[in-house]
Amino acid sequence: MRAAVAASLDDEGGLNWEEDTPDAEELADTVLALVRDAGLEPGDEPWLGALALPDEDGGLSPACELVFPGGPFAQVMREGELAAVDGELAGRWGEQPLAACGVLVGFALIRATDVVLDPDELDPAKGTSPSRTTRVCWTPWTCGARTS
Repeated sequence: MRAAVAASLDDEGGLNWEEDTPDAEELADTVLALVRDAGLEPGDEPWLGALALPDEDGGLSPACELVFPGGPFAQVMREGELAAVDGELAGRWGEQPLAACGVLVGFALIRATDVVLDPDELDPAKGTSPSRTTRVCWTPWTCGARTS
């Protein structure tokens, strides 16, 4: 499955298997059905962000580069900044499986601890420790990120 998802944006439309390979639409429907039935959450399988999905202009884009139409993130982003996932596909599948594949729907709280604030403070020869802090920020869901 991973190999098929990774190759879903290739010009040849899939892997170089000797048997017939599904086209992008068929692969997307299969993957979205599996994601929905498995109850996956955003970030559970970051590699799903490479799944080719139709965008609002009829082209194919990686799921992690698309926005869910009408979602909270789409309402606040600058117009034309990112493409929306095809409206028909969004209506057919809904937010859950698309978000689990990396489509930006809303915002996620991400906590970063032990962040080096100034890398110049690191001096291995002196054994000095960098200044560290905990930062909390609101950010849109991105490929490969995971909240916990």
